[in-house]
Amino acid sequence: MRPDPRPRHAEPSSTAPDPATFLLLLAVALLLCGAPAPRSAAAPLDAGSLGTRLTPLADSPEYGQVARVADSPSGAILVATRDGLEVRLEGSPGGAPVGRYRGAHPVAGVAGRGTRAYLIHAQGGLSLLDISDPAAPALRTTLVLPVAARHGAVLDDGSIAASSDSFVQVVRLESGSDLRLIQTLSYSDGRRIARIRARHDSLLVAAFRTGALPRLYLTLYRLAPGAESLTPLKEILVNGQGANDLAWDGMIAFVANGSAGILAVDLITNAFLPAVPIVGARFVRAIDADAASVFAAGEAATFQRFARSGARGEILTPQPDETLELEPIAVAAAGGRGVAATRDAVTPAEPDEVGRSQLEFPLSAPAPVTPIEPVRSIGRARRVAVRGGPSTGLAFVAAYTGGLRIYRAGGADTSLVGHLPPLGNGRTMDVAIDPDRADRLYLASGTAGVEVVDISDPAAPVRLGSLVVPGLATAVAVVDPNTVAVARAGVGVSAGVTLVDVSTPTGPAPRGSVNGPFIMDPRSLAVRDTVLFVADEQLGVLSVGIGNPDAPATFGLPSGSSARDLDLLGGGLLPGTTLLVGSRSGGLQVVDVTNPASPVLRSKPLLPPILGVARQGTSALACLGEGGAALVDLTNLAAATVRSVVASGGIPRDAAWTGDTLLIAAGTSVERYLLPPAFPAPTGLEVTLDPEAVVSRARIAWAVAPVAGQVGWSVLRDRGIAANGTTTPRGVNVDELLLDPSARETFDEDLAAGLEHRYRLEAVFEDGRLMTVAEGRIFVPSNSRVGRPYPNPFRRGGGGVALPYRVLSGGGGVTLRVVDVRGRHVRTITATAPAAGGFGEIRWDGRGRDGRTVPTGVYYLYLRGPGLDDARSVVHLR
Repeated sequence: MRPDPRPRHAEPSSTAPDPATFLLLLAVALLLCGAPAPRSAAAPLDAGSLGTRLTPLADSPEYGQVARVADSPSGAILVATRDGLEVRLEGSPGGAPVGRYRGAHPVAGVAGRGTRAYLIHAQGGLSLLDISDPAAPALRTTLVLPVAARHGAVLDDGSIAASSDSFVQVVRLESGSDLRLIQTLSYSDGRRIARIRARHDSLLVAAFRTGALPRLYLTLYRLAPGAESLTPLKEILVNGQGANDLAWDGMIAFVANGSAGILAVDLITNAFLPAVPIVGARFVRAIDADAASVFAAGEAATFQRFARSGARGEILTPQPDETLELEPIAVAAAGGRGVAATRDAVTPAEPDEVGRSQLEFPLSAPAPVTPIEPVRSIGRARRVAVRGGPSTGLAFVAAYTGGLRIYRAGGADTSLVGHLPPLGNGRTMDVAIDPDRADRLYLASGTAGVEVVDISDPAAPVRLGSLVVPGLATAVAVVDPNTVAVARAGVGVSAGVTLVDVSTPTGPAPRGSVNGPFIMDPRSLAVRDTVLFVADEQLGVLSVGIGNPDAPATFGLPSGSSARDLDLLGGGLLPGTTLLVGSRSGGLQVVDVTNPASPVLRSKPLLPPILGVARQGTSALACLGEGGAALVDLTNLAAATVRSVVASGGIPRDAAWTGDTLLIAAGTSVERYLLPPAFPAPTGLEVTLDPEAVVSRARIAWAVAPVAGQVGWSVLRDRGIAANGTTTPRGVNVDELLLDPSARETFDEDLAAGLEHRYRLEAVFEDGRLMTVAEGRIFVPSNSRVGRPYPNPFRRGGGGVALPYRVLSGGGGVTLRVVDVRGRHVRTITATAPAAGGFGEIRWDGRGRDGRTVPTGVYYLYLRGPGLDDARSVVHLR
């Protein structure tokens, strides 16, 4: 029996967020792409604001989906970047993009029609952009989707269908730029959705089901004007076929079917032609089509065009194939030629990672086309170090596949100053500046080892010498003007730390080393006098004695908490006896290393896994990877407290301050924020039990004024005693929706008796940033002291109803307020608690303030007294 093509509504199962994203759930759920275009000038910093997002030092795209904009008046092509999109034109696809939009959250896909473009966010949202001026894409609105999607298809009226593997969500574009989710559908037979495409008011869904007999499903729908759901028109079932991608031009659908090649399906006759393989029967990953051609990209960097012929263009004739530089992930037909987004084929694995991403423009086209060089990314920023003052400072960036890149960092001019390409196949993984020499820095460069670089002229850095070490050089630290320490990742003896003599910079030479198993997977190094601290992914923090560089040795015990990064800066708040440790499983640790053989944990703010940590002034920044970056208040080292979260567009790995400018190495860019390294303490929240409430509830009030760029407030609650006496980063939202910036109070009706309730007020900004601005707490008395009313139901003639209670100390007054279901006051009864404490009861005879018997109905008895604050419901029968 053929499966029913009609969609069924489905609600996805709820799952708990993984630790790496729980801090950003509010920003993700409400502001998935609420970031405006980066400002070129900073607004004055308000005391309540986290800071102002500035233009980045480097902005090198990590390319994803490519989509031709149907009916575009300018011939626009959309290219997804990691946190936004680029707009290119068909006439000049190889030059610089004519327009660019950057948000604050990862992008999974793009789709467009006419002058509208949609961003489909990897974390579950949809943003509408106006591209009527391709040079200035403008955000119009953002909608939260119940299921994170990967692909989208835009209909003529501007509505969009967004698909994941299992769901299609239909979003209607209302008048203006309002978006409304009208339908969420899936299929009952377990099929998986490969891709969706749209033409006019119709939607085509390609799905497949694996098993003993693979099946391909092509389901055609129509969204009628004003309709609240899709109307299924037909479904074509093809046995023995699958789907990886879908193209749709005219009435022919072309399905990329892995190693089988390309399958052409006639949507009028339901006929399909035998699959046409690409050269070498290679796996087809991506496909697109125009009126004359089908463009296919496959494994082994293969790209091939097929000429269309036949009555409906259903017959494909293969043309000469081409080889791309990298592996294709997406392809689009644009201006008669194909455009491919490609990436490294290497599977990401720490400490290595996929390094390159680019757009490629093959020559395959029906007519001769002008050759266009690939548009290459400049490499991912892994580490950043700063030298110089706020206006004259330089940022030195270890850009992985991009080598060493030097930028102006502090003032309005943030241009590239100098560049040193990587050495051979090396990967630039860390940078260390010699504090005693203005002309010297060192690079840890993976297989290329450690490099010595002359930066006396930052515009022309010169590689003086290098030393290959066993394994991969992952980190470097300066011990003294003649010695550096190099961390080595590898297996067995290749893992460890090597001390290197750099007194002759053109010929660095190895000295002593500590190898596995004493050091197993080092990621970061910090030096204090004759002690080298090592962040080891397997063993935690290790102490290595380096008094004799020819015979270094570990001493003391490792911390055992999978350390990834260290920060140890002398002077000021953190003398050289305090170490900040970013770890995979232990969050951020503030450690006293006065005695390196026996470190003492001072405090440990609860955080997800950390990739990097940086400190200046009274602030620390913990880089959380996909989860953004968390700002931690170090004013009290024994109670370090998470104060806010920065939603960064890339994957933060490292950070540094130059004056009041914070630099975050975040993927293919170095983000900048105007943010002083010391920020004001939170003000107090006024938290009281609402005396007017029938059932106990807390009133939370504040006097903090909103600031520029703020879009609302969020109030979060924790229960119980906090670690270190502070508010922890965890919490649940008191309100389901974001509070308006003008709000000054809210109420919490979900109270638990006998526990302290701690509240945190966070300002939420338009680019997803969160800032803790006020805190407060209250103790909710135990409800175990108030018993059950009896009898219940009751009649007046039976002696009324009694409400028992117990108090720990007597002599105080007890007040019983009676209200009806509409909250209207019925009667107040007062009594005195037992003088010695203990049990008592208070009665209501069923009469109101006027002495008359109240009508039949439900009433609430609200009892207050010494340690009493609770309500019970009763039924009165007249």
